[in-house]
This record gives sequence, structure tokens and C-alpha cells, in this order.
Amino acid sequence: MHPRGSEDYGMSENMESVCRILIVDDDARFRHSIERLLRSVSIHGDPCEVSQVESGDAALQHLLSHETDCVLIDNCMPGGNGVDWIERLLETQPTTALVMMTGNGDEETAVTAMKRGAMDYLVKGNIKTVALERAVSNAVEKRRLRNAVEHQRRELLDAERQRVMFESIGAACHHLGQPATVLTAYLQLVQQQEKDPKLRAMVDTSLESVEAIREILERLRNVNAYRTEPY
Repeated sequence: MHPRGSEDYGMSENMESVCRILIVDDDARFRHSIERLLRSVSIHGDPCEVSQVESGDAALQHLLSHETDCVLIDNCMPGGNGVDWIERLLETQPTTALVMMTGNGDEETAVTAMKRGAMDYLVKGNIKTVALERAVSNAVEKRRLRNAVEHQRRELLDAERQRVMFESIGAACHHLGQPATVLTAYLQLVQQQEKDPKLRAMVDTSLESVEAIREILERLRNVNAYRTEPY
């Protein structure tokens, strides 16, 4: 049995852009009232596509199979409060923005929720359309910015790893190139002096092998020239 609103996800393929929102609350009447408010607003110019579930477990399953931009989660639910579920939901879908819904005078819970990863919070019993739209918009924007920063951080780390790798390859080529040069010189001397055809053939083969190694080392030295992106 699918929660009310979950079938709307099929509509996203026919829509240019939507903000996919999941409401998590065990009070069906409250869920429906929040859904009505959300369907009357837009988030950064995008209409809202709303789904509902009644528990943290159901929310977890939903996120495993549905792409979601924002989760509105109640703190007081059977099977664990909303604060306890925040980290688990973010582990399932790290790019999702979460907004905690708390009772009046429960600022401490809201602060804890923000520390766990919530982007904003709303006080139940005092949720108006403007406040709801602002909270979801801010949460989605904060999450987008955080994701952008994290993406940039990973790119910088990858670039640093590549730089270290290229430098290590260059150093290894330098150290290997010296003995290869010495081997070449000695083999050339032996080649000039050796009269036995079989031994001469062995020296010739050895020289070819060393030259092949020197060629590979030279290519590796110039590996920086093959980078597709500058560091």
C-alpha cells in the first residue's frame, strides 16, 4: 500500500522540473494539510511534488527508491523520534535537505536536529504557507550549496592525488633512468668487443630490452603532457 501522494512521482518524467518533497508524520490529517500548502507554492520556481509516509522506517524505504529534494519530518513518531532518524535518512540519500517539525517550546530539539544535519525547522501548530515555503526553499538551497562545496572539495582532493602520483612517477623514472643508462653503456662496450656470435646476439637482445625500458621511462616522464585537466 503506497502512502497518499507517492503515485505522483510518476509525473516527474512529464514535468520539466519539480521539487520532490516527502512529509514524514504519523498524523494523517496533519500530513494532508501540509501537502495542500505545499501544492500552492513553488520552490525556486519549481512546483512541489509531494509524497507522504507515516514513520521513519517508511521514509527510509521511500528514499531508497525515490529521488527526493526535501524531507519534512516530525520529531514525535512511533518507532523513534525524528532527530534519531535524521542521520539514517542522510546516509541513505546525502543530497536530500531535511526540515524538522517540532512542537511549541521545543527549541532544544530543533538545535539538536540542526546539529545532526537538518537544514531548518518549523514549529507545528504555527505553520503558515509563507513560512513553509521559506523553510523548504532555504533548506534546499543550503543543501545545494553544501553539495557544491563537497563536490569541489572532492575534486581538489582528486587533483592533489593526481599531482602526487605524477610527481612520484617522475621521481621513479629519474631513479630508474640512471641505471638504465649505465647498463646501456656497458652493453655497448661488450657489443663492440664480443666476437662469439651467440653471446653477441644475447648482448644485442639485452640492448634492445634496455632501450625499450628507457623509451617507456621517457614516456612516463612526459605523462604530465597527457593530462586532460590542468591542476
